Amino acid sequence: IEAVDEAAAESIKTLAQSRLDSLGSQFRSYDAAAYALVQEAKLLTHGNCVVMIVSENADALLNIYQTAAALT
Repeated sequence: IEAVDEAAAESIKTLAQSRLDSLGSQFRSYDAAAYALVQEAKLLTHGNCVVMIVSENADALLNIYQTAAALT
């Protein structure tokens, strides 16, 4: 998600973290695989951008993003 500025990006990141926390609470009691994905999610800001990765391959995807972001 690209925000208008870094302050907006931080606000979006806070909301995204709240969403991840909510999903974790929901999945904890009935879906262990989904819960594990949410617990391993990657959430970061890069300038005005907020990156949230929820995937079995979160580490690899984060690495790809970071490599691509370094090129811009």
